[in-house]
Parts: sequence; C-alpha cells; structure tokens
Amino acid sequence: IQVKAQLTFAAVAIVFLLLVFFFWKIQILDHQQYWRQAEANRIREIILPPQRGLIKDRNGKILATNIASFQVSIIRENCIDIEQSFQKISRLFGLEIPVLRERIKKYEYLPMFQPIVIMDNLDVDEVSRVKARQAEFPELIIQAEPKRDYPYKTLAAHVIGYLQEISQQEIAQSNPKRRPGDLVGRTGIERMYENVLVGKEGRLLEIADSMGRRRGEISRQDPVPGQDINLTLDFQIQYRAEELLEGREGAVVVLDPRTGEILALTSFPTFDPNKFISRFSPEEWLDLLQDPEFPLENRAIRGLYAPGSVFKLAIALGALDSRVVNEWKTFYCTGSIRIYGYPRACWFKGGHGSMNLTNGIKNSCNIFFYQVGKSMGIEEIAKYSRMMGLGAMTGIDLSGEKPGLVPDPDWKKKARDE
Repeated sequence: IQVKAQLTFAAVAIVFLLLVFFFWKIQILDHQQYWRQAEANRIREIILPPQRGLIKDRNGKILATNIASFQVSIIRENCIDIEQSFQKISRLFGLEIPVLRERIKKYEYLPMFQPIVIMDNLDVDEVSRVKARQAEFPELIIQAEPKRDYPYKTLAAHVIGYLQEISQQEIAQSNPKRRPGDLVGRTGIERMYENVLVGKEGRLLEIADSMGRRRGEISRQDPVPGQDINLTLDFQIQYRAEELLEGREGAVVVLDPRTGEILALTSFPTFDPNKFISRFSPEEWLDLLQDPEFPLENRAIRGLYAPGSVFKLAIALGALDSRVVNEWKTFYCTGSIRIYGYPRACWFKGGHGSMNLTNGIKNSCNIFFYQVGKSMGIEEIAKYSRMMGLGAMTGIDLSGEKPGLVPDPDWKKKARDE
C-alpha cells in the first residue's frame, strides 16, 4: 500500500510540475506572443481607401468619377471552422466554394486578423443581409469603399484607360505601399498618372469584441483624395468622332493645329472600362484578350498604317528643301506609270497632264508625286520623313505607343532580305 501511495504521489507531483511549467511558459516565456494575439483580436486596423482623383475634359466635364460602394471581407482567425464558413458564405451570397477558397489562398500570406475581400460592389440587400446576421457571421465585416465609375461608358475609353487588381509580384517589386486587392491603372491616363490620381489611404484603429462587432474607436487618420486631372479632350468633339467611327475599324484623332492639343482621340472597336472594376474571372479576361476584334487595342497610337495621300506633303517638303523641284518644275501625268518595274496608277484615270508642285498638291496627283519621289531617291525620302518626326514616338502621355515605321533599303534588307 505504501509503494502504491508513493507512486501515486510521484505521478501527481509530476503532473503538478508539468502544469506549473506550462503556466510559467505561457505567462512568462510566451507572454509577448499571446499578448500580441490578444491585442490583434481586440484592436482591429481598418484601411480607409482614398477617393481617386477625377478625370475631366477641357471644359470640366467629368469622364471618370467615384461612387459609393460596399465590400465584404473575411477575417480568417474569427472562423471556428473555415470550411463550414465557406459553406455558409456560399449560401448567403450564392458564391461558389472553390472561388472563395481560391480567394483566401491567394492572400494566405497576409498577417493575422487582416481582412480579405471576398466580394465587392454589394447592393443594399446584401449589406443588410450581413448586418442582420452579424452574430452568425463574426468572420465577416462590411467595409465602405469608393468605386471608380465611368459615366459615359465607352466614351474615350482608350484615352482614360481602365483599372485592374494589382498582383502580389507588383507589390513586392515596385509598389510596397499598395495592398492586395487594390485596383491600379493599367492603361491610358489611369496608368500614366496613377501616382497623381491614387491619393493617400487613411487608417482606423477600432476595438472589436469576440464576435467581431465594433465597440469603439481608438484613432483615425482620414484618407487624402487624389488630385484631379484635366485633359485637352473636348467632350462634344470626342462624342461626335466616336459616333462617326462606330461600326468601323479604325481611329480618329482631332488636333488643334495652333497648339497641338488633342481634342479627340478614339479607336474602334472599343470597350467599357466599368467592366474591369468588378474583379472578373481569369476566363472572362482571357475571352476579352482573345476577342478577334481586339477592342483593347488603341489603334490611334498602336496601329501601323500606310499614311496615304497625306504623305505627299512630306514628299513635297523634302523635294523643295533638296531642290529636286521648284515652283516651275513640271512632271507629266498620263494616268499611269511604271516605277521600279511595277505599274502604278493615278486616281484620275485620264491623267492630269503637265503639273507643277502647286497643281500636284491641289489635285493630289499620284503620278506627279511618284516621279518626284523617284527623283529624290528612297534614302532622301526616309531622311526627310524622319526629320518631320515620322517613325518616332510622339511623346503622348498614353501608355503603349508604337513609333511607326519609315522603310529604307537597310530595313528592307533586314525584313525581307531584298
């Protein structure tokens, strides 16, 4: 009996010592860790997104603005069983569970108690549904955010551009101040002036109870809105240009010849940048990229086209400067001619007859300018074309511009081995 009592005493003593050790470890050694977790559970940091700067035309008409919107986020640490939460949230919003799971997995690297957006652009009914069942869904919080809105939809879409969710790689490489889920400018003015338009986010520290309900505010730093941008576009001219171009593939650019200001720049087919505000699926994005009409392509600054008869003015200026022609020099137009062994025709089949430079320009005579160009030589044509800025960037503040092409013998040898 005495041996059994001693063994029992020893067992109790060991258990007691273990309990003391673990209490000591939790309260002394791991004190900071559990204190941080407790504070994180009690104090919640809410990011207050700034209003993005407005984009206006030259007369102050708003082409890109912001409207009130709500999003719902999940706090993983408030989930008793995250799979069970997925099922309940799926029924609440009609979201597919794989979509929810993928969204959480995408941002699993975020710190504890950091809200992860699972759905945005909520309507009043959806917001009310969450608020009314907050006790049942302590893992969900509703946040207000300004949402980008393009009131005229496709109007000037290629100039204004669109927003898209920033990637984790972009945050790591060049945007440490941006957060997962942020929308950033991808094309157009939205991209080129991202740093001007974006503003500075604010922060709210609030006290939350164990059910995730707000119990008080500790501190608040209000967001600073982004700066507005005024374009040189004229709404009425832009609207008319798009109206005339609709249904055709091409581009229209209208300039003020006195200042070089762009009054209208449109490309068709086009797109509605509002579609990019909702975080659509990779499949929807792929469908847009693979659209055979290439609606995202800005043909005004990226399309490479033969210039047509407007190039006759470049030939005329080069020929005058190089003294190939003067005001009296004439060439004869019979309606057709052979140049480098290939037949070329004038738009006027009967021919214009003898023409000097003034009449050649006035009648836009093809044969006159074929002969002037042959007299200049290809190298000279290319030289004067480049002097006038052809084949180079214009420097327009829109992303993705292509420089164009001025062909010469070196180019033809490289491109066609001829």
